Parts: sequence; structure tokens; C-alpha cells
Amino acid sequence: MKSALSAGDIRSFASEKGDSDSILAVLFPDGKAIGQPYTRNRTDIRMVRVFSEDEAYGIFRRLCGKEYIFPVSDGKYHYHACLLAKPYTGYLLYSFHVKPDTYEVGVIYVHSPELRKLGIKELHLVKAIKIKK
Repeated sequence: MKSALSAGDIRSFASEKGDSDSILAVLFPDGKAIGQPYTRNRTDIRMVRVFSEDEAYGIFRRLCGKEYIFPVSDGKYHYHACLLAKPYTGYLLYSFHVKPDTYEVGVIYVHSPELRKLGIKELHLVKAIKIKK
């Protein structure tokens, strides 16, 4: 069984400019959903390992492609958002607000019926732990 997408793969995704086809390339590399299921019962919430907050935000930028990223707020928290390129409808939200005392560095909330039908609702971006030898 293949483990989560490697950080090197993610870095290359984050550095490329995207379009509607690249959304699927990021979310489904090799035809399988990115990362690992967050829990056994919630396979629509994915956990993706990254090495930095910049790398995590780079994944969001890659998903947004050439679309304009703008700040939004619900009164309590601030997010970054982008509208998805055609043929997708909806938008993505990036939250810097994560659960305290965890390795999470960001969360991408997917608000697109087309992408949710493919089985992705959220991407939790988790800082990879470096093992000392």
C-alpha cells in the first residue's frame, strides 16, 4: 500500500502554475486521492504531510491556479479563498486556524459539488516529523 504523497512531490505541485486539469493532478496523483484518510470512517477528509507552512499554502495556491486569491472572514476567523476555474463550480477556503497542540499547519476546505462527489471535502495539512538518526 502506498503511503501519503511525499513532500518532494508536493513541493513540485506547489511550484507549478495550475488550471482546471491541474486540480485533479494535485488532488489525485497517480489516480488515487492525495495523502491519507484522516480517519477510517472519514475518507473524504484527507491528511497531507508537508515540511512547512509555506509548502502547505503552496498546495492551496496550486489548487487555485491563476484564479485570484482573496481574504474572507466569518467574524471569528480569517481565511484565504479562491473561486475554482471552469469546469468546476464553487470555491476553496484556506484556514491558518488549526487545532492547538497538533502538527496541523493549515486546512483547505473544499466547497465544490464536483470535487466533493470525487470524495474530497477537506485537506488537513500536517507538518511532517523529522526523525533524528
